[in-house]
Amino acid sequence: LSKTVVPVFLMTYITLGHLHRMYINYLGYDLDFTGPQMVITIKLYAMAYNLYDGHLLAKGIEDRAAKKCAPWAVADVPGIIEYLGYTFNFSTILAGPAYEYTTY
Repeated sequence: LSKTVVPVFLMTYITLGHLHRMYINYLGYDLDFTGPQMVITIKLYAMAYNLYDGHLLAKGIEDRAAKKCAPWAVADVPGIIEYLGYTFNFSTILAGPAYEYTTY
């Protein structure tokens, strides 16, 4: 579920945000929500795949990508405070970089 639904939702949301920006302020130079939203999209995309890899490794399913990404795999869904802290970390929300949850 996290491997398919989360990326589709995130990419749809960021695409609609960019289309809204193009419609409202085409070729303008205003800061809007799409800059931080791109960093959040990268973080949540990585979190979804880290959870997926952790799920595969916990079940013992042989997957080359999961083995390669095992150091960053997340076995359990984090608590709400940890999740929000990772997602909206003040030092990386405006310009990045996006990093793995296990590094946070």
